[in-house]
Amino acid sequence: MTSRRHSFTLAAAALALSLSSIPAAAQTVASASSLKGAYWVRYLGVNDGVGDLPVSFSGTMTFDGNGNFTVTGTGTTTAGGSNTTLTPSATGTYAVQPSGAVSIGNPFDSAGNCVLYGGVGVGGIVSASSTDTPCLDLFVAIPQAASLSTATLTGNYWVGGMEFASGSLAATKNLLFSMAADGKGGLGSLTVNGSSQPLQDKSTTQTNAGGTYTLTANGSGTLVIPAPTGVTTAANQLIAGTKVLYVSADGNFFIAGGASAFDMQIGVKAFTGTINSAIGGPYFTADVENCGTAVCGSNSGIYAFGGSVNPVASVGAALQHQRINGEGYVDSTGSFDYDLTFGAAFSPQSDGTFAGNGYSQVVGVNGNQSILVGGNGDYFLTLWQKVPTYSGSGVFVNPVGVINASSSTPFTAQWAPGELISIYGTGLAASTSAPTSLPFPTTFNNVQVKVNGTLAPMTVVSATQINAIIPFSAKADATTGLVSIQVINNGVASNVVTNYIGITSPGVSTVPDPGLSTSNTGGIGIAAMLHQDGITRVTVANPAKQGETVSLYLTGLGALTPGVTEGVAAPSSPLSHTTNAAVVWIHDDAGNITKANVGYAGVAPGLAAGANQINFTIPTGLAYGTSGATLFTLEIDMTTNADADNVQARIPIVKQ
Repeated sequence: MTSRRHSFTLAAAALALSLSSIPAAAQTVASASSLKGAYWVRYLGVNDGVGDLPVSFSGTMTFDGNGNFTVTGTGTTTAGGSNTTLTPSATGTYAVQPSGAVSIGNPFDSAGNCVLYGGVGVGGIVSASSTDTPCLDLFVAIPQAASLSTATLTGNYWVGGMEFASGSLAATKNLLFSMAADGKGGLGSLTVNGSSQPLQDKSTTQTNAGGTYTLTANGSGTLVIPAPTGVTTAANQLIAGTKVLYVSADGNFFIAGGASAFDMQIGVKAFTGTINSAIGGPYFTADVENCGTAVCGSNSGIYAFGGSVNPVASVGAALQHQRINGEGYVDSTGSFDYDLTFGAAFSPQSDGTFAGNGYSQVVGVNGNQSILVGGNGDYFLTLWQKVPTYSGSGVFVNPVGVINASSSTPFTAQWAPGELISIYGTGLAASTSAPTSLPFPTTFNNVQVKVNGTLAPMTVVSATQINAIIPFSAKADATTGLVSIQVINNGVASNVVTNYIGITSPGVSTVPDPGLSTSNTGGIGIAAMLHQDGITRVTVANPAKQGETVSLYLTGLGALTPGVTEGVAAPSSPLSHTTNAAVVWIHDDAGNITKANVGYAGVAPGLAAGANQINFTIPTGLAYGTSGATLFTLEIDMTTNADADNVQARIPIVKQ
C-alpha cells in the first residue's frame, strides 16, 4: 500500500491542553533537597522475585537531601505459610528530577532488584511503586510532624484500603468508608463498604461501632477498628483491629496498617469547595492491584504501576500515564519496560466522589489527593498525589510541562526519538512565530532547544510554548538513565528538565469536531484521520466505514528505516517505515477489541520527519449500540520489542 499525503500539518493537528491545567507559580524546580528529613512510611506489596510473597512495613525513612536515606522499623512477609519478620535494608539511595519525580532504591526488596518510581507531591508527601516486576507494590511516605494532638484529626474523612488477609493473595479485600473524627479520639460508628475474595467478590456493607484513635505530637498513633457487628469470622470482616497510624502535619491526610498485617489504609479529609477548579492536575499516581480470573481471565494476577494523571474538568476526562516495569527493565523474553497512556472518564460530584467503571474514587480537601478503590474481583488501591506548582524567572521551562504534542499525555510518560513534543514555560521566546518551510530550523527567532545538548528542530515558538522534535539520536545518559531538555532564548539558557526516553511513545493527533458535544482537542476527541480518498477528513458527520482503508496521523513511533533526519521533508520514495511494528486495535460498543490490518506505518511523506502516519483497514463485524454511527476507541500498540501503548483518541465508524 502506498502512503497518502494529507492536507493539514501535524503542527496544526497537535493541539495541546490549555496552560490552565499545568501548574504555574509558587516555587522553583524540585531537587534532591525536596526530599529531606524524617518520614513516616507505609508499604504494601508482593515480591514475585522470591516467590510471590506479600510484604508490609511501617516505620521511618530519613532522607538526607543529598540522595541517601536510612530506614528504621520492621516489616512482615510470609515464608512457609506463616508470617516472618522482614528487616529492610538500613540504607539506600534516591534521586529527584526537576519535576519532583523520584526513584528510590526499594529497601523492602531483599534481593535488591527493585526501584520505587513516584513523586514528591504537595505537602512533601511521597507516593511511589516499583511497578510490575519483580516487586508489585504501593509506597506512601509522610513528613514527620512536631506538635500534633488528637485535635489534629478532626472532621469528616474518606478512607480507602486494601489487604492480603493473613498474607494470602487468595484473600484480598478492598474497602471504602467515611469516618467522623471528633478531635478527642472518637470515630463513632463506621459504615464500611467493600468486597473480598472470601466473600465471593460480592459488594458488602458492614457496620463497625465505636472506632477510636490516638495521635502523638510527631504524627504517629493508632487507629482502632472494632470487629463489624454480627460478623464473627475474621476472614469475612472487611476491616478490624489496631492499625499503626501516621498523620500529616495539617491533619488532611493519613496512612495506616496493621503492625503485622498485609494491609494499607489511606485517609483524606472530605472535600469541600468547587470541585472542577480544585482537581486541576497534574498528579503523581501509584497503585497495587490483584485482579481475579472472573474479571481478568487469563490475565489475572498481581499488578502495579507508577506514573501521573492530568484531570481535564472541561471534558470530564483524565489523561493518564502508567509506567509498568521500571525504566531499563528487560526480562528473559526480551520484553522491555512499558508505558501505557490513555484517557478515562472522570467527572466527580460536587462532594468529590466519583463512581468509576468497577471502582470508587474520592477526592480529598483542596483536591490535593484522591483515592481509588477497586473490588468485586478486581482489587486495587491507587493514590493520586497533586504535583506542587513550579515557576521561575527569565527563561523558564515548566518541569511538568514537556509532553507529547499530539496526545497531551502527562509529563511522566517517556519521550521517544523523533517525537514531536510541546514545551511549556515562560519567557521562552520574544514573540509567536513559526517556520514557513522545511526543513524545520534548529535556530529560529533567536531560540534553540537542546536535547542532551543536541539542537532540536522547532515547528513553532512563543513566550509560553515551543513545539520541537526530539532528535532520532537521543539516548539516555548512562549514569542517570535520563534525557535532558533546555531552551535557549536570545543567548539566555533556561533550567534543565529531565525525563526517561524509550523506544516509542505513540500519541495520536486529534482535531476539533463540531459533531462532539464537548471540547475535543489536545489528544481528547476525534483522531486526525483521512478517508480512503486521501483528501476528506474522518468526522462525526462523515464517519469511516467498515472495510475502508484510512490514514491516521500521530507522533512518537520511534526509529525509522531507512533513516530520516528529524525535521526534514519526509520522502515518498522510498517510504521510511517504523522499525517497530505498529498495531491498531478498535474497541467497539460490546467491549470487543479487534485488530486492524496495517498496510503502512512510518513517516508522513512530505511532512517533517517526526510526523507519523499509519494506514489501516477498519475491520468488519464491529458491535454497535443503538446509534447509527458510534465513536469507537483507537488503540495504538507498538510491538517487536517496543514499549508503549496509547488508548485515547476515537474514530467515528458508521453502521452498515
